[in-house]
Amino acid sequence: MNNKSKKFSNSWCTTHHFTKQIDIQCPQCLGHAISTGKSEYLLPWMPENTKVICTECSYTKSEGDFKWSGPVVAHGRRPCGHCGHKWVGALIFKNKPPKIFFDKTQVSCPKCLENTNVNVKWRIDIFNGRPVDPYCGERLWYIDNYKNNEIWGYNLDHLSYIKEFISSSLRERGEGAGKYSVASNLPKWMKLKKNRHDIVKIIDSLMKK
Repeated sequence: MNNKSKKFSNSWCTTHHFTKQIDIQCPQCLGHAISTGKSEYLLPWMPENTKVICTECSYTKSEGDFKWSGPVVAHGRRPCGHCGHKWVGALIFKNKPPKIFFDKTQVSCPKCLENTNVNVKWRIDIFNGRPVDPYCGERLWYIDNYKNNEIWGYNLDHLSYIKEFISSSLRERGEGAGKYSVASNLPKWMKLKKNRHDIVKIIDSLMKK
């Protein structure tokens, strides 16, 4: 074994491990704000005691004032109203909530190509791989770009964890190495050896922000 090989020593935890305190961009002054909350599980995600406090202006937001401002998704399906094909499905993604949450949309049937009305239901899109606070949907504070790809972390501990994994040449699956673990869900480009130096450099820069 190469003496310079570095083994990843942390457990393969989920993002839930890093959600106690999340660093975000203040929606009022765009400065640094802190978002906090509590959810017993990653899934189902049912946060309580949510709160945002900006460290640079007077902006605060408590649980009763919360309104999701991040990505949303609408989905629904039904048999085709023309040929009876089963199913005609609708799946709509938005980066932020629309001004009006419509409850139906027209979808082309994959068999007869005719449009049919499909009823849809909306939900917040929390774990979509986008850099947003899972408590309120605001933009994260620690974000940078690498070759048109986003590098981000909920907080310094999250960034440090990702940095250790990226820096390691030996990444044996350990305790908690399920499909929801942070390491399992890192995109392929972040795990490539050829990108390691650049990504670690970006993370180091973010951690000094």
